Amino acid sequence: MKLSNSFVYIDFKNYDNKPINYNNKITETLEYSNNNDFILLDKISSINDKCENLLTYTDKNIVRIIPIDYNEFMQDIKQSYTKKDDILEQLAKDIPRMKLRINGNKINDVNNMNDYLSSKYSKEIVELISIISTQTVMAIPCEIVQRSIINYKHHYISELSNIDNYNKNLEINIQIKDNDVNILIQKILRIAKVIEAECITKYILKTVIDIQLHKKLVFIKFSGKGL
Repeated sequence: MKLSNSFVYIDFKNYDNKPINYNNKITETLEYSNNNDFILLDKISSINDKCENLLTYTDKNIVRIIPIDYNEFMQDIKQSYTKKDDILEQLAKDIPRMKLRINGNKINDVNNMNDYLSSKYSKEIVELISIISTQTVMAIPCEIVQRSIINYKHHYISELSNIDNYNKNLEINIQIKDNDVNILIQKILRIAKVIEAECITKYILKTVIDIQLHKKLVFIKFSGKGL
């Protein structure tokens, strides 16, 4: 019998372990670990709520922590996509313009990420992690902020400008250990005031989303400074 010498090459990436040269800088930049920080913990909020006195408490030494209704949050981001192919297509577009890591390993290919997650979790969990890993995840924090500053005339939340000297990347760090999936997301935005067609940065706003899938918890954290 003649044996076929054809084979299939599987480029499977195992992201279980941290890379040797990973020094935990990503986690440090995403977490609030300064003992001098003053913590403001809000009550559990709906995704349709706003933060009272958001700009009053916007200070680099103050962290505003808002627990968000988990089911509302997840349902809202799921509605952004109707098909899995749409999720993967968007993720493929987002990966080159953000910093996405799993256990410290930088993700460069959406297929490698999908294969790895599919080897560990159900289709539903894989799709949920994939959606959270797209820029769609920033929609709710941005809406909360915009509603919170509605009484400030001509103030809007937006991306950083070219002259703002801050990291403009969306950073997503996924930590996976057995059934525990923790996702930490950071984006630095600005609140700008439009005056006679000129857009002036008034506040720098560090936004962190802390998602603990196994515990079904979502926290949004704000800190920053006025200029």
